[in-house]
Amino acid sequence: MPSEALKNPSWSDVLKILTDPSIQVGLAGPPGVGKTSACFWAGTKLKKNIKKVQFHNEMSPAEVLGMYVPGEKKTKLIKGPAAVAYETGGMLILDEVDQASGPMKTCLYALLDRGPGGNIDWLGHRFAQEPGYQPVATMNGWPRDGSLPEPVLDRFDCWLIITRPSEQQLKLLDPDLRELCRRSYEAAKDSMQGPDLTFRMFQGLQKLRKRVDIEQAVLAACYGDKTLAHSLLEVLSLQESDDEEEEEEEEEEEGESDDDDVEEDESNPEEDDDEEW
Repeated sequence: MPSEALKNPSWSDVLKILTDPSIQVGLAGPPGVGKTSACFWAGTKLKKNIKKVQFHNEMSPAEVLGMYVPGEKKTKLIKGPAAVAYETGGMLILDEVDQASGPMKTCLYALLDRGPGGNIDWLGHRFAQEPGYQPVATMNGWPRDGSLPEPVLDRFDCWLIITRPSEQQLKLLDPDLRELCRRSYEAAKDSMQGPDLTFRMFQGLQKLRKRVDIEQAVLAACYGDKTLAHSLLEVLSLQESDDEEEEEEEEEEEGESDDDDVEEDESNPEEDDDEEW
């Protein structure tokens, strides 16, 4: 039965699913929304040996399973991340799985199988999955966009569609940038492609504006895109003006409150003495 997709689940639900080794799950969404970080968090929570494979379109199975290399007297087998995850019952993060080469897509059939179907014979060695072995995958884009074969998709119990940073992730930003980042993702024309202003851009701006002029910081954070930088500067300027007005209103309210307190003190001196007592 084809795997199902769950869009923008709560962060607690994401972590609940990831920390259940019996559920074979993939995470899909635009870059920078915390997909890979969530996998590492879950693996750490489960106290697993975490291995990550960064897929690319020229990858060979040897990079994942292992290869022989010359030694002093004879060749020796250097085990790849998948072999180590197999033998230790660890978590294997299949990062950017949609970028897998043709040979690696075939290899995924075994890596995502459970039980005897997951055994792999490679270079005279048999790699068998120890209890606890848990593969999880991430990708940018929709799972059914054609980049992954149907038999690979069918090996997942579910796909979590994550199109925006979690509230926990947003807390890493200063309050002003946090709100702008939240609005940026809400206004994205294509939620799977993500907004023009991403979480990583705001994170970069947060660091840069402490070191250089705000205009330079914004332009650098926007990768030199002057149009995008100009728009962000305007929003930041408006937000700063709004914050100043709010501060002035609060100061005026506090001043009025202090005046009222003084009038009450003058009109009821005896009551004040009793209250202080």
